[in-house]
Amino acid sequence: MRTFRFVVVCSALLVSGSVVARATVAPSEPSGSLAVFNAVGTLAVHGDGVIFGVVGQGSLVLVNYRPGVPGATPMVSGATAHVEDGLVVYSGANIRFLLPEGRYSIQTSGSGIDLSAVGRGAISSIPPANAGPSGPPPGGLVALDGASFASFSAFGSSPGIFGPHALPS
Repeated sequence: MRTFRFVVVCSALLVSGSVVARATVAPSEPSGSLAVFNAVGTLAVHGDGVIFGVVGQGSLVLVNYRPGVPGATPMVSGATAHVEDGLVVYSGANIRFLLPEGRYSIQTSGSGIDLSAVGRGAISSIPPANAGPSGPPPGGLVALDGASFASFSAFGSSPGIFGPHALPS
């Protein structure tokens, strides 16, 4: 019986402590989300938050990354890296990557591109060099801020914005 009372008292203290802790935590800034499924083509994404994904066949260019947490580093596997025009370019098959909390700007090219991001930012499709400025949008599907998946053609030449409307600089 003493053990039962001890468990009840400890549980009550634990619950009341978690309620107080939850009430004293400052609310975080609202986040948006980006999901890309089975894209084909070239995509540019810049944002503030976390992004990870897979490029089935093609390349990932790390245009810019500034970690928001000391010691955070990009993680990339399944690719060979080389420097081209001062940028790190990863190419190969089944490229997996994670850019932890921070500001980033990446470009993916190829097929089987799946991306997920949380935070705020924008995604744009880049037409092939020989297609002109109104070239075809990439294949695949995109969802912004929890909305249903839609074709990239729904955005036309406008970037898809996710998260709070103020984009990172």
